[in-house]
Amino acid sequence: MVLVMVSMMINACQPKPVVPATEPPPPAEQPTPTNAGIQAVDDGAPLVPEIIEQDPARGMELALSGEISLTFSLPMDTEKTSAAWEMKGPAEKVIEGEISWISDREMRFAPDSPLEPASRYSIVVSTDAASEEGVNLVEPVLLEFITSGELEVSQVFPTPDTKDVSNDAVITVIFNRPVVPLVISEEESKLPKPVSITPTTPGKGAWVNTSIYAFQSDEPLIGDTTYSITVQAGLEDAVEETQLAADYSWSFTTAAPGIESLELGSGVVNPEDNYKNLLLDEYFRLHFLQPMDPQSTESSLALIDDQGESAELINQWSQDFTQLVITPTERLELGTQYSLNLDQAALASDGGALKSGLVWNFTTVPAPSIISISPANNTIQENYSTELRIQFASPMNIDTVKERILVTPQPDDDIEWWYQEWDYSFASYILSPSTRYTVQFLPGMEDIYGNKIEQGMTARFTTAAQPPSAYLQMPYEPILMRPDGPQDFYAYYRNAQSISLQIYEITAEQMVSFMTGDQSAYEYMPSEATRIWQQEEDSSASLNVPVLNSYTPLTSGGEPLPAGFYFLGMDAEGVQKYNPWVDNRLLIVANTNLTFKTTSTDTLVWLTDLTSGRPVARAGIGIYDKEMRLVGEGITDQDGILALEVPHQKSLMIHDLRSAAVGMCLPSLPARVTAV
Repeated sequence: MVLVMVSMMINACQPKPVVPATEPPPPAEQPTPTNAGIQAVDDGAPLVPEIIEQDPARGMELALSGEISLTFSLPMDTEKTSAAWEMKGPAEKVIEGEISWISDREMRFAPDSPLEPASRYSIVVSTDAASEEGVNLVEPVLLEFITSGELEVSQVFPTPDTKDVSNDAVITVIFNRPVVPLVISEEESKLPKPVSITPTTPGKGAWVNTSIYAFQSDEPLIGDTTYSITVQAGLEDAVEETQLAADYSWSFTTAAPGIESLELGSGVVNPEDNYKNLLLDEYFRLHFLQPMDPQSTESSLALIDDQGESAELINQWSQDFTQLVITPTERLELGTQYSLNLDQAALASDGGALKSGLVWNFTTVPAPSIISISPANNTIQENYSTELRIQFASPMNIDTVKERILVTPQPDDDIEWWYQEWDYSFASYILSPSTRYTVQFLPGMEDIYGNKIEQGMTARFTTAAQPPSAYLQMPYEPILMRPDGPQDFYAYYRNAQSISLQIYEITAEQMVSFMTGDQSAYEYMPSEATRIWQQEEDSSASLNVPVLNSYTPLTSGGEPLPAGFYFLGMDAEGVQKYNPWVDNRLLIVANTNLTFKTTSTDTLVWLTDLTSGRPVARAGIGIYDKEMRLVGEGITDQDGILALEVPHQKSLMIHDLRSAAVGMCLPSLPARVTAV
């Protein structure tokens, strides 16, 4: 069809040939109709009329005016169709009204009197309704509506009877239907103001949309006061059909004037009473629940030391008088107890008294001193750690501390200190195992205010030996080896009295189970009958000296391990372990390599020699699922290839039947799989 249309467009753009007037054009050939083999559905009979649109639409409320319009799919016989209309209301009362036709397809009904609110009405258009061609409706049409209910208040904020409401709350009323039309901002003043508030509250009200009204007071609401709000009866909806039948009233109570939180300049919010180690240059911030009267609040505020002396304060208010920053004019005294007090006589800006005052006690940081050393003086470590930690009683000047700590024996590298501000501690990770240390703290260390530690001190301690440890110096995934290649591996241990290395044969089924996670290799306890190699070794190394040795497993006949699957376990006396083995690995000794590809229906296997890379011909290959059920088998061709029709499995295993070679294709492994 596209080619035909393009051809026609090209021909239309070509210049038309001039035909001599004496020669009439030859008659056009009539195309021969082609039977497309499609049965004709339209037999030419008149169509059946249907209602294709209604207003109000299905599920919408019917206005109390009751006007309903129907649109048909075909021009209708208006007389028959009008006679087929019947509308009933509550108690099956027939609703009389006038039917008019906007066109021969659109019918409109208007009842003689308004309908009842929140009532169910039904309309039946019987099969007597017919099109102009005389075709009747196939079946009666039933339409059901519910008329608009009374205007109601659906929700209000603050919710009724709420206590401790914020003094900046917005009073909001949500109606169940539109109350006002959409208007431009210049006409908003003409819209109704539906709420009255007691006590009288100046403010601004606005319609957020056609059914939500919000009121914001000009000043914060009065604290500890019950507000009553009424939406008066008689408020009409936007189309003036329904009214609010009765007054809707509710009330709420505002929060009493109070302190929302105390915040320290360091960022701590609502610190506990009897707070310790407050900085000497700290300031305080009080957050109030409502605007406060500055004069009465400041006159009720005091910062008093343990001698009863009041500190001079600088007070700074936020613009809305809900926050007060309190700053002592002089630095506080070291190691002194203070009390920050705000009496209940402090008044809110509306004259309300505080619900409760503030009494907060704290103690400032003490004079600088060393309060703990780890490792402690005259001790021997129980468990080895490289950390040397010194904790001070107060925040310190780092530069004056680092240069006054002398460690003997001195570490090979420069000491790097880490300072923790939360507990005023210095830490460095320099301690060697099994070593006697002397740490000197010289006088002259200063806190951040310049106060000095006048007396020096010395600490002596001995570090513990490193804990016994042992592990296999090998990758964690299964280790691939060759029968004719290197099979040695490495084991590491330190402070272990002896180690034991053992290798056991495992089956292909066990290997699959370990690799898929069905069985844990860490919990595996092999049978002694499957052990093919074992080596015990007593340690002759000095304390804390690590040992890394290589080991070459051999069979009882002194030969390298043959092709197969193996479990290597390591144990060490004195080393803590949580499984049967200190460490373990899975070994695969392989002489061939399998490349494995699958589709939803086919499987392709390519078998090559692991050393030469040449194809391995006439090798028996078995393909198994995860449960080791045989799903396909065959013999490789001269190119080492075997193609089978095997349904796609989530997990497959390939078994070289000739040389006991095995490979796997698992969701967690790549498509190219190494096999024994």
